[in-house]
Amino acid sequence: MLARSVALAAIACGCAGPDVTGHACIVFDIRNPGLCAAAQDVGGLSVLEAESGTHTTTDADGAFVMNVPEGISSPVLRVAYDRDDRRTSLIDLDSTASGDVLTPVITTALWATYRTALHASGDDAALATVHVSLGLPGIAVGSLAVAGATQILYNQGDAFNWQVQPPGDQSPAILAFGVPPDQGTVTVRLISRTDKVLFDGEVPVEPGAITWLRVEP
Repeated sequence: MLARSVALAAIACGCAGPDVTGHACIVFDIRNPGLCAAAQDVGGLSVLEAESGTHTTTDADGAFVMNVPEGISSPVLRVAYDRDDRRTSLIDLDSTASGDVLTPVITTALWATYRTALHASGDDAALATVHVSLGLPGIAVGSLAVAGATQILYNQGDAFNWQVQPPGDQSPAILAFGVPPDQGTVTVRLISRTDKVLFDGEVPVEPGAITWLRVEP
């Protein structure tokens, strides 16, 4: 929310400056997409605001700056969409709490490794995936509902240990596979073990892409 609030404030006062700043991060552990790989190839990644078509690319360090045009009510970033060796990433700016927008990107090879190890369901090219990051050590989760998802897996602590039920303690991440992308968005509702609503809203989805959602405790 903060990134978008800063942008709207700049528009209102007529101030010059970019709407959105961020950085790409190559994911190597899907429990924690904010933990960037040591040797990163993050330069020259395409970053597109989906509604306006505004485009930029990351610099050698993965950083980018983008002016989102006025009138875009729900800006969505599409990252690495033109790379065969990367999965397309979607970031909903309205659900982003940080002023410096983290855009996780995972290689096609590593994503295939995880999907095989986790016995992921659904057509990876035709359906969408939603990744919910809760940070380490995680949150005591009661349930996650993602409309239409064929499979929801909760991380149990180890990188390749994901199960259909939340663990007895905290979970740092949840994956929803086989999400239908027909409407362009999907409803996500996350409940804690104490019945607190941690997130309840729409996130963008598209065929073959991973939507990265960070939920703060």
